[in-house]
Amino acid sequence: PPRSTLMRSSAASDVYKRQVSTQSTGQETARVQAHTKSIRDLKFDSEQQLYFMTASVDTKAKLWDTRTLAPLQTFDTGRSINCCSISSKSDHVILAGGQEAVDVALTRVDPAQFHVRIWHRSLAEELGQIGGHFGPVNTLSYSPDGSSFASGGEDGYVRVHHLGDDYAALDEEVDVE
Repeated sequence: PPRSTLMRSSAASDVYKRQVSTQSTGQETARVQAHTKSIRDLKFDSEQQLYFMTASVDTKAKLWDTRTLAPLQTFDTGRSINCCSISSKSDHVILAGGQEAVDVALTRVDPAQFHVRIWHRSLAEELGQIGGHFGPVNTLSYSPDGSSFASGGEDGYVRVHHLGDDYAALDEEVDVE
């Protein structure tokens, strides 16, 4: 077996994940259909890279085992997901997206679709939402210490969200058995 692997997607509309050997041959070693529509983002958990997350237009984000490509968890927001980020300090992930910008001007828009959603990583339970953008959110990133995250969107704004005591208390509200 290869000592290291490279995860790649060949195009924005590619709904497959491929595990490619970076050792001698560079041959594809595994292929898994990840989503039913295009994948917009892929983020690893941390420097350990034990798992990674994909965000898709099919309204789902999925957590995957890096070694086996087995799905570990699915998060369904009911809306297109453009981006995701995995906290290195808590059992949380954040997801965001929203209706395509071209469609926003043509239809009545629910501003909640542009909120960043906080989910419990292990339980796939939505814990809360943070507003701020007035268009689709295209990028998210937790800070290395997990005390904040940044978001950027179609509205042209970058927002830095500092997470306080309310955020720390989210896990107390979840029934973890």
